[in-house]
Amino acid sequence: MADLHVECRGEIIIVTEPETGFYAMYSKPKGDPWLEAKHMPLSTYDFKARAWEAANDKARRLNWIV
Repeated sequence: MADLHVECRGEIIIVTEPETGFYAMYSKPKGDPWLEAKHMPLSTYDFKARAWEAANDKARRLNWIV
């Protein structure tokens, strides 16, 4: 995940790929044990998969999910 930047702003996790400018935003719905995508590029399967993994790793470190 070296080419991705992951940050948390309040209740939103933002994953960006600086080289392409792609970004994805995730939040954790109240009471749910998973993340929900708030924004996702439409045609970039590779980025979607890597962003989802990075966001889940960050959410685990924040104790949002197990």
